[in-house]
Amino acid sequence: CAADNFASLGQRVQQPAQAVGQGLTIEAASDLGLLAGTPVGTSLIDAHAGALAVLGCRVDHLGIAALGDGLAGRAALICGTSTCLMVGKTDGPGCFIMPDGWLHETGQSAVGDLLHRVVIAHPAAAELQQPGVSIFDRLNEYVLELGGPEWPLLAADVHVLPDFRGNRAPLGDDDIRGMVSGLTIDASLESLARLYVATLLSLALGVRFIFDKIARTDPEILPSVLVACGGVAHKNRLYLQAHADALNIPVVVVDEPQAVAVGAAMLGAAAADAVKGD
Repeated sequence: CAADNFASLGQRVQQPAQAVGQGLTIEAASDLGLLAGTPVGTSLIDAHAGALAVLGCRVDHLGIAALGDGLAGRAALICGTSTCLMVGKTDGPGCFIMPDGWLHETGQSAVGDLLHRVVIAHPAAAELQQPGVSIFDRLNEYVLELGGPEWPLLAADVHVLPDFRGNRAPLGDDDIRGMVSGLTIDASLESLARLYVATLLSLALGVRFIFDKIARTDPEILPSVLVACGGVAHKNRLYLQAHADALNIPVVVVDEPQAVAVGAAMLGAAAADAVKGD
């Protein structure tokens, strides 16, 4: 606290990936099965490490116009039970992750777990259960069979407000709650498909809500490409397509399924190079 000049927190602030102390202590090395003195880099929050790993990925070979150096023009969507939307910037204020690399952090508090809750709670979910097959893979197939290329229209009469755990961004209000409009007593698989599509679209439009706020308040950092990683991104193509449609920009999924771990490894590798003097 301020009374002790923040002694309990420490007073030395290091940049990400900067070597910490003398590396692993003997005790920590023993616990981890590594060598004492192994370099340790200053860490980042998990989603920030994921952004570090994916925001520099190449996109020109995909037919997407080159964006130049740095993080500007790109956003990372770190997808899981919740999502962090990290918008790249070349300067502060924001979250610093590397020289000339800053992030404007936003996100949604319920994503993967909201989709899971909506699907599993429906009476027709049992029809999709099959050993060794994801229930979402089967549901996505059914949605495409039912709606074809215009599958978003399945939700024409069902509307979802996805703020079941409040609205993290752009409203920053934890007291907001979610809502579903257009429910009937229909308990068929088709009714589940319509509710599921409405939920997918609501999440994508929630990100559009964030983009619209950026366009009004900080238009120079408005992303022109979205790079996604994480479980939902790798496992749910309809989720990604909904975002591409809502944002009207390319959505790229990195090949690496553990991008957050890669970002953490990059921090350690940079710290090791610093220790060696390379």
